[in-house]
Amino acid sequence: MPHRAAVLKSSVLAGYRHGLKQPCIQLVCALLPCEATDASPEMPPEVSRQLAPMPARYRLRPGPAFAAMNPQDSSDCLQALEPLNTLLVRLQLSAGWPLSGGGVVVAWTDHPEPGTSEPQRRALLAFAAFEPRLLDKVLPWVLDTLGGWHPSVVREAPSTPIQTVLHRLGQAAPTGTNTRLLLQAAYDRNIPVIRISHTIFQYGWGVRHRWMNSTFTELDSAMAAALARNKSMAHALMQRVGLPVPAQKPAPDWATARQAAADIGYPVVLKPADMDGGAGVSAGLQDEASLGQAFTRASALSRSLILEKHIEGKDYRIGILYGRLGWVTCREPAGVWGNGVSTVLELVAQENLDPRRGTQPWAQMSPITLNEEAHELLRAQGLDPNRVVAQGLFVALRRAANISLGGRPTDCTDHIHPDNVALAVQAARIFKLQIAGVDLIMPDITRSWREVGGAICEINGQPQFASTRPECAGQVMDTLVLQQGRIPIVCVLLEGLRGLSGLGIQAHLQAADLQIGLVAPDGVFVGSECTQACQPTSPAALEALLLDRRVEAVVVACPDLNWPSAGLPVDHVDCVITDPQTRPEVLRLFREDPRCHRHELTPATSATHPFSWAPAVTAFLRAQAAKN
Repeated sequence: MPHRAAVLKSSVLAGYRHGLKQPCIQLVCALLPCEATDASPEMPPEVSRQLAPMPARYRLRPGPAFAAMNPQDSSDCLQALEPLNTLLVRLQLSAGWPLSGGGVVVAWTDHPEPGTSEPQRRALLAFAAFEPRLLDKVLPWVLDTLGGWHPSVVREAPSTPIQTVLHRLGQAAPTGTNTRLLLQAAYDRNIPVIRISHTIFQYGWGVRHRWMNSTFTELDSAMAAALARNKSMAHALMQRVGLPVPAQKPAPDWATARQAAADIGYPVVLKPADMDGGAGVSAGLQDEASLGQAFTRASALSRSLILEKHIEGKDYRIGILYGRLGWVTCREPAGVWGNGVSTVLELVAQENLDPRRGTQPWAQMSPITLNEEAHELLRAQGLDPNRVVAQGLFVALRRAANISLGGRPTDCTDHIHPDNVALAVQAARIFKLQIAGVDLIMPDITRSWREVGGAICEINGQPQFASTRPECAGQVMDTLVLQQGRIPIVCVLLEGLRGLSGLGIQAHLQAADLQIGLVAPDGVFVGSECTQACQPTSPAALEALLLDRRVEAVVVACPDLNWPSAGLPVDHVDCVITDPQTRPEVLRLFREDPRCHRHELTPATSATHPFSWAPAVTAFLRAQAAKN
């Protein structure tokens, strides 16, 4: 019989449960019999249009409990719960939240219903979330949208517009597209993530971890980043080492800018020396009038302006990842092609229908708008917004080719000449940048710059990954984070640990020949040093060791852990050693992970020989170290 899912209650878990790689929200759902037409509520079209598509890998998956269900019951259960999973996944992706996976059906029960002979089937679901508390706050909107309230639940305020919901979630999203892509690449590779600040994330644990702020790591020089960001100083350095660059002069005021243009010769480029993303850039300025208009726009954004000789050619962004070619993108300025029928306004509207264009975090390109620069360019081309454009005529609406300004990217990675790769690699090496975006202006990327000419107009120390090569973020993770960034974690939850000292425990772990981070009853230790960073029974004690680059393995040897209510502090523990006195609610956390090795000691062994577990732990740690 078809069923409809109705939510009875929700809860938030700040830790890790149910084999998920992120914290989660849990939902208790009743599966209510219904007519076939009501079994799977459809998302309203006006909502669906504003949400990112959902890849198939995020579909709801069954947990171990499904082994006890017959195939038809399993199918009915998943079908009833999938609309809820789909909306929660699409909502998070649309807000710019990276996700490790879709929901999982943890368990189900047939719950007796008073006064009826038919029990009510209930399911426990878990949904991974980047910020589970915030997702739980918008759950009423989700249930309003799907009609997913249980009749016994008192509904609150009416639904808010989806734009408001996405705005609320988006405020907690990672800052910048690069960070979102790197986080997603980490989740896809089973690399653990710890948030350090709003913009900085740790990928991996202990000795294997790396910090990243967008594409900067803790190893990147602040001097190199500042030098690349200052276009005047960057130009001077490239010129000094013999890299091809256009002629450049400072333009601090209008009189100086006008004289610099006369000295360099038109056409020229005017741009701020201290801004990124194409802000304030005007290229191809042909005369003093257009220069004056560009100067007015740019000086409103920055007081530090520079003037360069305009180089004829196409705009190529060459991405260098750790001394190797990552991607090449040809960036065309925003514009439209005439068809002999449509006006400029109509052509812009048609171009913005491209599903790749949008303001959402997942959009590959920005919409084209008719701003002051666009109107200026239209007048220069003898056009206006209401003029029909001839067939095959290209109408430029921006001078700069940045994607953030509506430009269109085309992938050229497989066609670049080796000399041009070597030039970009040399530029990145001169600036001591591990990841760099080298902007090269030249006629044809398939031919050598030595043959056809060209010039480096900018070098970016924090370039945006090319939408045409989404695998770049994964290449960065593969290069930076070794062995999935994981170190072995062992939990010893024996009653006999009470009263033992951390230094005494460390003495029995020396045979592992590793720098062990230890959570003991009397404190937190790295080797023989007691860091005392936090209470040993709290999840923060373990996290303090995962943040320490000295730590090669972690042993938690403390029976009184305050973990069950919130979940585990990590998504995976390699080995747990228990005895019959270990609390069932703690054991339950480890049993949810089938990869966790579990060993139970007898009461006599645990009480009589308090360190009987140490040889097994050291042997396990040595084996893990040898494997890696």
